[in-house]
Amino acid sequence: MYHRIFDIENRLDEAMFLFGGRQVGKSTLLKERFPKAVYIDLLNSELRNRFRQHPEEFRESLLRFPAETLIIVDEIQKVPDLLDEVHWLMVNKGLFFILSGSSARKLKKRGANNLGGRAIPETLFPLVSAEIPDFDLDRAVQNGMIPRHYKVANARNRLKSYI
Repeated sequence: MYHRIFDIENRLDEAMFLFGGRQVGKSTLLKERFPKAVYIDLLNSELRNRFRQHPEEFRESLLRFPAETLIIVDEIQKVPDLLDEVHWLMVNKGLFFILSGSSARKLKKRGANNLGGRAIPETLFPLVSAEIPDFDLDRAVQNGMIPRHYKVANARNRLKSYI
């Protein structure tokens, strides 16, 4: 595990969009830094399909939490209609949100609610040398700095499938 320098705790206000490339460690970072948050993973196809068909169920599932409860919605680009519900929950219930995903472009393209300036956009990039104990420049050049790729001896197949 790498200790990311990204000081997400100090950047969080009432809401944040956390974007970044695939496999840079967004989900890992969020689970590590906010273990008590309510975590909604839209990679779960049953949950994703339920919320896609009935976005109001997302709202209903969160109404029981008190104001300032942190809700993390991972892979938000998979169900952009939930952003209207997030907006409502922020305004009417005072809930805090981190909305993560790998594609801000998909949200913009679909005309999704950008929360009217309520959510600050942040980007998590691949690793930097200071985050890697015993940093190896040759490995970084050969494998890249995406965590899963950097840690293996030969990332050639992973890099091919990633691209």
